Amino acid sequence: MPTIGQIDARLTEIDDVLFKVSTGQTIMSDAEVIAMQAEAGRIMTTLAAALGKAENVDPKFMYERRDKIRQLKFLLPLGSTCDAQQSAP
Repeated sequence: MPTIGQIDARLTEIDDVLFKVSTGQTIMSDAEVIAMQAEAGRIMTTLAAALGKAENVDPKFMYERRDKIRQLKFLLPLGSTCDAQQSAP
């Protein structure tokens, strides 16, 4: 059985691939993207349940918290790209 850290690492791997697809750095079929998004959803549910149990809090809270981190991971590189483009001569 994977550890919480391993589960979180897999989610990070998926998010990295999905980010690259969304920015055109990687090409995947729609079916592959949907499959990865579905896996990420399952991982999020499993991770939230495990973290909620470990921290003795509502899994919904843990899900929302981890989802915010995922959103920031997607937005931060995009912001850096925009900053770089705006500062170009």
